[in-house]
Amino acid sequence: MDKLEFTIDKKIFTREAVIRTCYLFTGKYYIDLTNPEEHVWLISMQPRVTGVTINGGELAGEFKNLLLNETFRENLMDKSRTIKEILIARALFGAAETPGDVVPLTEDESDFSFIEEEMDDYLEDPLGIAVPWEVKQNHDTVTGKE
Repeated sequence: MDKLEFTIDKKIFTREAVIRTCYLFTGKYYIDLTNPEEHVWLISMQPRVTGVTINGGELAGEFKNLLLNETFRENLMDKSRTIKEILIARALFGAAETPGDVVPLTEDESDFSFIEEEMDDYLEDPLGIAVPWEVKQNHDTVTGKE
């Protein structure tokens, strides 16, 4: 068999689930999705590689199983949509600063003279942290000798 055709009931499966399932097969098959009747999708699948035969029952079964999977995921997303929206809204609301949360600086806190004091001694190194290892160990990096 070089082409497989089967129908999907529109009353059971949504258009989005059918299209997503078709997309999963586009790597190996050419997919034709038509609407011959009001409540039915007609799926036609043809291998991309010529000369390949299709096991119709197996391929249709795989398609229908994946279609059930997509439908389940769709239902699960619909049921959890409200929870996701609440969580996102709370996260965004909690991250936003409201005018009531901002505390104005007092006169003492608005004096930034302490920064100038810190800037004066930033080059001091009382613990010797900024001293290179070679200097601390009296090690010559060129010859590798002490």
